[in-house]
Amino acid sequence: MDFQDYAYEYKSDGPDTLGKIEPKLTGGFSFNLRYKNFSLFAQMDGRWGGYIYSESWTYAMGNGTPLASLQYRDQAHGGSLRTDVYGNQVYNGAVPDAVFAAGEKGNTPTGQNVDIGGMTFKEAYNKGYVASWYAPAYYDGGNSAGTYDWENGINWNGAIAEESWLMLREITLGYNVPAKILRKTHVFQDAKISFSARNIGYLYNSLPGKQNPGSIQSNDPFNPWITGGAPFTRTFAVRLDLKF
Repeated sequence: MDFQDYAYEYKSDGPDTLGKIEPKLTGGFSFNLRYKNFSLFAQMDGRWGGYIYSESWTYAMGNGTPLASLQYRDQAHGGSLRTDVYGNQVYNGAVPDAVFAAGEKGNTPTGQNVDIGGMTFKEAYNKGYVASWYAPAYYDGGNSAGTYDWENGINWNGAIAEESWLMLREITLGYNVPAKILRKTHVFQDAKISFSARNIGYLYNSLPGKQNPGSIQSNDPFNPWITGGAPFTRTFAVRLDLKF
């Protein structure tokens, strides 16, 4: 991941560069097709690049509601074998994708103290120097109130994600009533009926859990937060145009 110098996590020893907030590209396009008495209009818009932080996703992961939080909870989802407080052998151990800081210590299977600084968690776990984490505690502790999810280059829960999306904004299908039919009415010179659907859905959405990118809490480009996300609203309409 190629981080830029625009967004930071502030810590006591200085900021860590996380990523660029601003998108690389924004835009949209539309087209209108006509065939005999039928017309089809479609409009799309999108955004590519830039990072966003979702507090909603952090809390959701901490409570175990997204499908992504199934990881490590059982053997089918990659949970490692551990012994619970009752002495039962269970597969709900988490082995996170992390690296131990310099000076961190572990214990050998015989109880000897050993330096594990610079080792990945998986390496230390495979050597028996550390135990896996209890999966629910892993999600709850790493996603508690007020915590960011970025530590030593590890994106713990995916709440910091690239915000790229392509929205199918509108589709309208129209039909012009033939003139020979209108002449028989002796009233109408022109008539058109159309059906429209708006905010149809995202053709592509990079945010985890299919979050709505429109839930960003502010239109300020330097406040890239989703807090208490909301679903988008899809609308449908039927229109009749008459000319006398």
